[in-house]
Amino acid sequence: MTGLARIIAPRLQRWRQHRAQAPEARPSTSSDWLSPALVLVLGLATRLLVLSALPVMPGGDSYARLADPRVLVKAVWLPAYQSTLAALSFFTSEPSAFRVLTAVEGGLACAAGAWCARAWLGPAAGWVVGLGMSVSPVFVLPSVGLYQEPLFWAVSLAAVATARSRGGTAPATVALVALSCLCRYEGWALALAYAAFVRRPVALLPLLVPVGWMASQGGVSSDGTAPLRVDLSLARLGEHAALLWELDRRWGGAPLALLGGLGAALAVARRRATRPALWTAGFLLVSVLGLAWLSPYAPAPHPRPLHAPLL
Repeated sequence: MTGLARIIAPRLQRWRQHRAQAPEARPSTSSDWLSPALVLVLGLATRLLVLSALPVMPGGDSYARLADPRVLVKAVWLPAYQSTLAALSFFTSEPSAFRVLTAVEGGLACAAGAWCARAWLGPAAGWVVGLGMSVSPVFVLPSVGLYQEPLFWAVSLAAVATARSRGGTAPATVALVALSCLCRYEGWALALAYAAFVRRPVALLPLLVPVGWMASQGGVSSDGTAPLRVDLSLARLGEHAALLWELDRRWGGAPLALLGGLGAALAVARRRATRPALWTAGFLLVSVLGLAWLSPYAPAPHPRPLHAPLL
């Protein structure tokens, strides 16, 4: 073997191993849809029950969205969720109808979580994740006001599930990752993680969405409320770390993060699902650092900087 061959052969072998580990299509069966369907019913029922017990719509954001629901671009909000409200506004102006729509999106998020976990980790994981998202306040409360999170969870988790069932380069996978970039800014981090994981030219397409958005808006938003501000100071990171801790304390996310971390550590220790666990940890780290150092909020960071599911 020549010197050049000795250099090329190991790299070629690693490339072949990477191709074997990249998301491959796994055909769906009728049983794959049973747990997501039942979780959808349970998740929606839970949200409608909570909604009926909370007649006053929570959150100032909810009322700002209803002020003129057909204005798709408001403040720093991306337009996907507002577009669903705008579509409904052609048929009704009743606030409860918009809340029910968001509850439906929350139920779809639960189903997408069950589908995603089942596709990657098996039926038991699908039930655990689906049932957990159905009843956890972290996922229920944003679904009874007018918030973007339920739609983002539904789209992003469906994207990861589709990468497993149809393949990482399938048009549906690319489209869902791109759509997540219009739901919440965490979708931008998801698009970066997707491009890094799949490593195919088609995986770069979703990144055109945030680039095109900022080009069209002259920044994160066009009304001057959120100029993109690069702050590389450690003090900025410390502020966001403190806010994330407070967010976990108030919303009960810390137990979910702890369980998720233990599960990931167990998977790595048993050499099962090592790669997805490492990519998930990397995705969360990039999200936190990116939102801390490239925060669109000025002068103080926003009290809800990260809303990625931790199950």
